[in-house]
Amino acid sequence: RVRHAYQVLNQAEQVYKHLIDMETSRRGYRASNVRRFLQPYNAALQRIQPAVQSLKEMVADDAPQLARATAAQKRIDELLQFWADEQDVAPTGDRAALVGAMYQEKDQVDAIRTELDAIIDTERRLLTKRQQANDESITMAT
Repeated sequence: RVRHAYQVLNQAEQVYKHLIDMETSRRGYRASNVRRFLQPYNAALQRIQPAVQSLKEMVADDAPQLARATAAQKRIDELLQFWADEQDVAPTGDRAALVGAMYQEKDQVDAIRTELDAIIDTERRLLTKRQQANDESITMAT
């Protein structure tokens, strides 16, 4: 069970990494209107959904964790749709639209971070308990 907790933590961190790569790339593109900045976004776009699905499978036996992972997936889907809908904001040069899009994006990304942070915090607590239980059983066996 200790190894499983580490696997869940690593998978949640992978989802986080993809999210950060996507967010940073979108901001770079908006600021510069240079499509090259979208390369990390496009790479992470291919990886984030399988990473979230893997996370959900790992926590399927823990209803609250599964609910958090499912909520994160829903919010990621909404963010991806938002990004698809606002593809042309950067080229228009409309500063008010650009700033509005950035605020919306930040709110959506923060909501995803909240879900991922809750998964990570819970898994760290579980890991601590499992390590203590392992230590106690080793002590009792000796």
